[in-house]
Amino acid sequence: MPNVILLLFSHYHCALLNRLIALSIDSIAQNFFEGKFSTELTKLKDSVQTASHTELLAIFFLLLNVDQTLKQEIRRLEMEQNYAKLERFLLDLRRFVVVEFSVNEQVSLQLFVDKCEEHWVLA
Repeated sequence: MPNVILLLFSHYHCALLNRLIALSIDSIAQNFFEGKFSTELTKLKDSVQTASHTELLAIFFLLLNVDQTLKQEIRRLEMEQNYAKLERFLLDLRRFVVVEFSVNEQVSLQLFVDKCEEHWVLA
């Protein structure tokens, strides 16, 4: 699947976005909570059902920053010629985009998602 990250910005790929988020939440439960869902993970899983596309993208990128299973799935879906781009994006996500979002209250969800898209395009 070419440019899987870019495809997720389209409303037409919400099913894929939801599937990837669910995969990641399940992975985090397995890896960090011995297969059990913490209160926070349960709330997150429930909120995905009613979240807007922007909220889903924000959840996805925050999960992508921490979940190795999700990173591996994105790599599996991505074309091999985009692997270097993906690696660069993941580094930028971790080093700059998520950090700025975490420490700067002025960064809205929309701005965070826009920054993620910008860093993907520029990676």
